[in-house]
Amino acid sequence: MTPSPSATSAKPFMTLVVAFVPEAGGCRYTAVARHWSVADRETHEAMVFHQGWGICADQFAALAQTP
Repeated sequence: MTPSPSATSAKPFMTLVVAFVPEAGGCRYTAVARHWSVADRETHEAMVFHQGWGICADQFAALAQTP
């Protein structure tokens, strides 16, 4: 899959690792952001990404519960 031009950056500030692992009749979802530097992590935090990831996880869980 090739990202769209709007999805690319001259200076990417993180790598995201997402895993879906079967667990006890369900699925464990794990997302880990790995930043190149403390400054990049702090920039990411200032953009309110922590809150956004929580919202994303809640929406994903609600979707997974739909028949």
